[in-house]
Amino acid sequence: DRSAEAGYAAVLAYHQIADTAGATDPSTRPPALSRAVEESLRFADTFTNHPQRLYALTRTAEDLFELREYDEAIVVATRVLNNQPQPNADLRRTALSVRADAEFTQARFAEAEASYIALAPLLAADPGERSRVSEQLAISIYRQGEAAREAGNAESAVAQFLRIGVAVPNASIRASAEYDAAAVLLE
Repeated sequence: DRSAEAGYAAVLAYHQIADTAGATDPSTRPPALSRAVEESLRFADTFTNHPQRLYALTRTAEDLFELREYDEAIVVATRVLNNQPQPNADLRRTALSVRADAEFTQARFAEAEASYIALAPLLAADPGERSRVSEQLAISIYRQGEAAREAGNAESAVAQFLRIGVAVPNASIRASAEYDAAAVLLE
């Protein structure tokens, strides 16, 4: 279908404009990126069977994250993840990464934890990214412990802090978490 191909060409053109604009003057990137997001969403909603639809949506989720539109980034990333048939592993990895990081940024630590856990098996080939995700997972659990402590729920706080040693044994914050668990028990 020619209109579908024209639509996808427009998406690519808008992304090219955003990339070029940002290279010469960083202040022009956000409005150009917003326009690319609009066109990508229009394309994905109009041409639901186009083979590049999931690629466009995945890039849109990344763009929304860059624009700090975290709720929308989560919605679009989830659209990619819920697609049937399932997207390929690269698209799932990117969508899960965007969703997890957006949830983390918004202090939605229980949701971020679940997304980081789902993301971890898709990172086998990238030790740097695996390390980053492991640390974010540990911090997500730690923040849940802090929230429980602040709410006066000592039992839950201790359980969360100690869970880091099981979930992410090599986390840089493991010792701090274990100390905090002991401190809560001594209160």
